[in-house]
Amino acid sequence: SQSAPSSVSAKGHGAVSDRDREREERDRVQLEKERSAMEVEGAPPGAHRSVMDISAKPIELLATEELQPSDCPDNCMRTLIVQLGSSDWAVQMEALNNLRALSIYHASITILPQLHAVVRAVLIVVDNLRSNLSKSALMALTDMVKYLKTAMDPELDHVVSVCVKKCTDTAGFIADEAKRALHAMIQHCTEQRTISALIHANSNKNPLIRGKVALFVCAIIESMGGRLCNTREQERLFPLVVHYLSEGNAEPRAAGKRAMMTLHEHNKHSGEFDRLLRRCKEADMKVVEKLLAQDQAMNSTFAVTSNSHLRGTLGSTLPKSTSHGTLGTHEREDSGKPPRGRRALGSTMGTTAGGSDERDRLSISNRSLGSELGSDIGDVAATDTKARSSTSSRKSTRGSSVG
Repeated sequence: SQSAPSSVSAKGHGAVSDRDREREERDRVQLEKERSAMEVEGAPPGAHRSVMDISAKPIELLATEELQPSDCPDNCMRTLIVQLGSSDWAVQMEALNNLRALSIYHASITILPQLHAVVRAVLIVVDNLRSNLSKSALMALTDMVKYLKTAMDPELDHVVSVCVKKCTDTAGFIADEAKRALHAMIQHCTEQRTISALIHANSNKNPLIRGKVALFVCAIIESMGGRLCNTREQERLFPLVVHYLSEGNAEPRAAGKRAMMTLHEHNKHSGEFDRLLRRCKEADMKVVEKLLAQDQAMNSTFAVTSNSHLRGTLGSTLPKSTSHGTLGTHEREDSGKPPRGRRALGSTMGTTAGGSDERDRLSISNRSLGSELGSDIGDVAATDTKARSSTSSRKSTRGSSVG
C-alpha cells in the first residue's frame, strides 16, 4: 500500500524532468540560431553583433557618383527583394545600394521586369524607423525616377503618397531627401501622370500633407508654364488651386497664390482664365478677384514709387543752375542776393547789428580823411595864390625900372 504512491511520485518526477530537458533543448537551439544569425562575416567564431557593437557593419550612404556597375547583375537581382525585406538593417542597406547601381547601369535586364515588386519593397523600407535606412530608400527612389524616367509612371501614385508624407518628417534630412525625389519626378516623369498622382495625394485629410502637395502643384504649374494652357490638366488643377486660397494653413495659401498668379499670367489674354473662373463658386470667385486686385494695386504702387525715385535721381543729377530751388550757399553768396527764409533773415539781421559799429568807424575815418584832404587842398591853393602874387609884383617892378 505504501509502494504504489512512491512509484506514482517517481513517474511524475520523471515526466517533469523530461519536460524541463525538452524546454532547455529548445532554448539552446533557439539561442544557437540567434547567434548564427548575428555572427559577423569574416570574424572568428563566437563574434556576433550586440547592442553595444552596432558599428560591426556600418551604414554607408553612397552618393550617386560613387555607385559602380555590378559584376553579376542577374545574381544580385535574384536576392534583391529578399534582402530588402530582411530584418537586418545592414543587409537592407547593401540591397538599397545594389538597387541604385542596377537602376543606373542594368535597369533593362534587372529592374524593369520586376519594377512593381521592387518599388513596393523600397516603399516599405522608406517607413523604417532607422533614419539613415529611410534616407537611403528615398535616395534609391530618386535614382530610380531619374534614370528610369517614364517607366516609373505606373508607380507614381504610391511613390507620391509616401514621399509627401515624408516631407512632413521632423528629421530635416529625411524631408529634404523626399523633396528631391518629388522634384525629380516633376522633371523626368510624364507631366500628366505626375499631375494625376498629386491630385490623388491631395485627398489626404492631414492639412500638413495637403500643404506639401500644394508646393509641388505650384512647382509643376510653374515648370509647365504656357504649355498648360487649354489643356485638360489645367481644368483639373484650377479648382484645386482655388481651394488652396481658402486653406487654414499659410503654406498652401502661399503656394496657391503663386500658382494662381502663374495661371493668370499665361491665360489672361486668351480669356481662358475668365472662363475657368466662372465655373467656380461665387465665394471662390470673390477670393480670386480680391487676390488679383491686390496684385494690381501692388504693381501700380511699385510703379509710382519707381517713377518718383527716378525723378528724384534725375533731379539730383541735373546741374544746380538749372534745378529750381537747389542753389547752394556759395551760389547765393556769389549772386549777391540776400538769403531767404527765417534762418537767413535772422543771420542777416545779426550781421547788420553786429556790423553797425564798424560802419560808424568807417564813416568817422572817411570824414576825418576828407577834412584832412580839404585842409591840404586849401594849403596848396593858398601857396599857389602867394606865388602868383609874388610873380606879378616882380613883373611890375621890372616894368617900372625899364620905364
